[in-house]
Amino acid sequence: MSEIAAYEPEQSICLRPEEFVDDAESRLGRANGNTYQRKPGVDNAHDGQIMIRLKKKRYIIIDYGYTPTAHDYEIAKTVPHIKIPNGAGQLVCSTKDCQRIGVPVLLYDSEPNEPMSLYLRGGLCFSCQRSLNEKRRTQRKRKSDVPPAGEVRIGGDMPSIGSGSGNSSRFKYNDQIVELNPEAVVINGPRWDE
Repeated sequence: MSEIAAYEPEQSICLRPEEFVDDAESRLGRANGNTYQRKPGVDNAHDGQIMIRLKKKRYIIIDYGYTPTAHDYEIAKTVPHIKIPNGAGQLVCSTKDCQRIGVPVLLYDSEPNEPMSLYLRGGLCFSCQRSLNEKRRTQRKRKSDVPPAGEVRIGGDMPSIGSGSGNSSRFKYNDQIVELNPEAVVINGPRWDE
């Protein structure tokens, strides 16, 4: 089993394609959101250098441990694949108790004309940004499972057929009309009669 070497920051902000083309083709994968850690991070300092697949063919290489020099800023002005956001390599993650670097340097963007990634403009370290993305994804998934307001489903995808007169409501369940007290609590879950 090989041990991960200590983090060594890049010597230059310019990466040659031959340095990462194999990583992009064989290690990163093709699915959106895939990641490959090219260089390990330092505990409680930064998350290292990471490749991230953003779209089908777009990927970025970001480095949380690289502190740009004045010469790097000049290079970034002329090379569209490289970006140095304000505070890159210096600003701490904006999550309350996190002390890692929160703004990485973009060493390479395969589609530089696309909008800047949230990993660069979010102000969060990679770990906190991934946690936030997962929370958002889970919340979106839950919202899509909830029926729209005003629609009640019982025992499958049967919509409400309206309110009856008096103190009961009528619903269709297994092709039968069911009358419920308006104070009844209906819990939509797995069917109990199967």
